[in-house]
Amino acid sequence: TVVGLLTSRHCDILVRLPNEASAAQFIRYLAYAVTRYSVSTSGGVGGDKAAQSNSDVIPAAFTRSMCPIYSVERTLGMKLVLKKTLIDPPPVVACRSMQQSDSLALSRVPQIVSVCRRYGDNTIAFSGMAWRFRNSTARKGTDKMTNSLENSDERKNFKSFVLILTNAAIYVVTKGGYNVTRRIPLRRIRRITLSSEDPDAVLFEVPKEFDALFRIEGRRKEFLDRMQEVYLSSWSDFGWYKPGEVVGSHNAANYFIGVGQRADIINGYKLAPPKDWETQQAAISPAKIANANRFFFEEDMRKANQHYKSTIYTASTYLHNQARRKQPGATGSGASQQQQQDLSWEQLWTNIVSAASRLKFSYCRAYVFGVRPNTLPPATAPAAEDNDMEESESNAGGRFAGGRAGNTASSTFGGPAPNIAASPLDQQPMAHVAQRIADFSHLNELVQQLTRALAAEDVERYRRVAKRVRDDNNGRTELVLSKLLKEQEGTVARLEVKQKAVDEIQSILEGGDRIAAHRERLTNLIEAAIAVQVSATEISRLLKQIDTKLQAERMDGYLSGFFDSVEGKGWTQTERRTLLDACNDLGLLVGPQSRTYRSIKGKAR
Repeated sequence: TVVGLLTSRHCDILVRLPNEASAAQFIRYLAYAVTRYSVSTSGGVGGDKAAQSNSDVIPAAFTRSMCPIYSVERTLGMKLVLKKTLIDPPPVVACRSMQQSDSLALSRVPQIVSVCRRYGDNTIAFSGMAWRFRNSTARKGTDKMTNSLENSDERKNFKSFVLILTNAAIYVVTKGGYNVTRRIPLRRIRRITLSSEDPDAVLFEVPKEFDALFRIEGRRKEFLDRMQEVYLSSWSDFGWYKPGEVVGSHNAANYFIGVGQRADIINGYKLAPPKDWETQQAAISPAKIANANRFFFEEDMRKANQHYKSTIYTASTYLHNQARRKQPGATGSGASQQQQQDLSWEQLWTNIVSAASRLKFSYCRAYVFGVRPNTLPPATAPAAEDNDMEESESNAGGRFAGGRAGNTASSTFGGPAPNIAASPLDQQPMAHVAQRIADFSHLNELVQQLTRALAAEDVERYRRVAKRVRDDNNGRTELVLSKLLKEQEGTVARLEVKQKAVDEIQSILEGGDRIAAHRERLTNLIEAAIAVQVSATEISRLLKQIDTKLQAERMDGYLSGFFDSVEGKGWTQTERRTLLDACNDLGLLVGPQSRTYRSIKGKAR
């Protein structure tokens, strides 16, 4: 029931709520309020169009589920990270934690968190004790290591350490002072080999450095499961589902690092570190690695943004050329052949939705990893020695972002996609991508409104939405949707005929004339409505209205005849009220235009 609020300028706040339900509600409302504020102040979705074009728009749908919320087990641990006064240094924000596997609770240990965040990591997926060969043992050769692995008496040749898995790397940390002795980026691991003889041993092939053999007692499967989760979510296209793909249909093994099994996991591998390994480790720059990681996500967003722009541009250009071909004078076999190859709206829209899905996937993945718009200058391309992707990508077979088919502009429109001129916002790819997502949401909403209006056979609503499309300032959006409007013209025309048939019947029912006088005409109009395929529900509704009015007129006539037959009888107030109530109970509309009403009121007078 205790919630700590870390602020950027003022003292932090520690709040105690009355119960867990109140705490959960407080967090939900706070997350929603922060999201709405961040969107509105940055010219977000639904705001001023000009303001949106140059802002770091964060769609609320994403930030609402990705607020930086962390948890600690004890209130004392929370107090330690809160600053008490304005002059206190900002605390080290805890890493996200998969609590079921972070058994050592290292996600809030300042020494560990500060190191991880310097490299750009923000999630600790696993922590625990493990064993590795001592460097001196590894340098003695494979025989010594094999003997140590097989004989329990040789455990002195192993060294225990703290094993940490984050969303970007594996850390080897000393037990005492939490000193990082080695960091293995996940993207540098080419293959994982499991020992069939030892259920706890696992070997990681790292071609750029040297291989790593760990013994994770009783937790090898748990470690690999967590590793697969963070790898698939951050460094692969596993979560990107194109239109038509069923969510959950992707095979994780096709996107994860290759995993094999051998009895001998010593021979054939390079387990001894190079002589200058400590010098190499000291030369590693965390800032360069963090820059390389951020560049990976920003470059992926740039490619997705370029693909989306190219898809919209190519689709609108295709439609423009198609319209020109169909103009008078565009004759000849070539024009006829091109017209036969015209694409349907469904084909065009599938390409656009596919490009937009890639755009959203890239944005969400970068956001989860910790990339934010306009927080830092654009990341620069990493040098070859800092590029963790280089070795793995050549062996990945399409496991990494951009590796799957469909991440380039489709050639369905005929010819390769054009090179779109770079925008100034490309220097801030996340803000630009967020704007593209907002643009697509607007486009998709128009398509859905048009489709729903047709499904409901509401012509008036369809016309209002179509007018919005034509009045849209975005010329390419209007040109893309013009294809949909063109294909829906026939459906709209049929709906207008149906609406006209229903309106003619409704005008007779709502008129002041008696229905019996128009019985033949109504019969013809009902038959015409059925002929133009007015829905059975609507026909049934109209027939019920006609039948009700005919019964009312028939009963009105009976009552009027009854009143005329007792012309001389005087009517009491009770009798008049009883008769009116009876008419109402029978469902008769006894109003000023009714003969029954006039008769009763006349008797009253």
